[in-house]
Amino acid sequence: MTRRWGRAAAFVVAMVVAGCSQTPTPSPSSTAVESGQPRPSQPDSSQAIASIPPDAVPSIDPAIAQGVTVTCGGGLDFPAELLLDVGQAEIATDSASAALGEILNGPDGAGLPSSGWHRVISTPNSVVFVAPDGADWSMVQLTATATGWFLDLSGACSMSPALPEGVGKASWWIDPAAGSPAADATFVSGFVLELACASGKSPAGRVLPPVIVASDTAISVLIAIRKRPGGQDCPGNSPLAIKVDVGGAIGGRKLLDAGEFPPRDATVIPEH
Repeated sequence: MTRRWGRAAAFVVAMVVAGCSQTPTPSPSSTAVESGQPRPSQPDSSQAIASIPPDAVPSIDPAIAQGVTVTCGGGLDFPAELLLDVGQAEIATDSASAALGEILNGPDGAGLPSSGWHRVISTPNSVVFVAPDGADWSMVQLTATATGWFLDLSGACSMSPALPEGVGKASWWIDPAAGSPAADATFVSGFVLELACASGKSPAGRVLPPVIVASDTAISVLIAIRKRPGGQDCPGNSPLAIKVDVGGAIGGRKLLDAGEFPPRDATVIPEH
């Protein structure tokens, strides 16, 4: 998909998951890190990420979204609860929404979702809209001028956790060789992959305790990794085998990777 950029020179695509009042610091739950193991073979890309029809509304567990903040990077953060309802901002009657509708119906709207838009940030000088775009999200930022609203940014918006300074993102998944955990299990075996540049060094000793949010149907687990100090090369990282204490019996609940939003089914190996 072709993306267009407005006046801003660059847009760092990152998403943030945080508490209502502040960015979450990983809670003191135990993550036992074992020795690294080779990454299991990747499934076909058609199996790795479930296909979502264009303009579909992603399934978001309200209990998982409650109290969570997400962002499109660059300080564009907002409550995840704003994404729970069906987005219809493109047909609202206020001036910013009318400007969004004109953009979507014009040449600047090529490649953007035609519907499903949520107004997630609104200040006197700036408005941000996001919409589901297949398995991802798109965003539009408008800036106020003397003559109306100006298209400042448009493009992809990848949702991922907001983390404290010096802490990097990671993806985790259940070890396919271990099989599904038993209903009475309180630990899950898996792999974690550091996403930040780390000069190819193992993240062993830098994996932080998980942040866990549970509902009646799912257990969302956020795993983050303390970054290596200084500049790092990016030759690619190898997964590390881990065991995660989820804080109680798993039962029949799904296990989710909260390193993205909505959280990914942890039985699916991410493509990185």
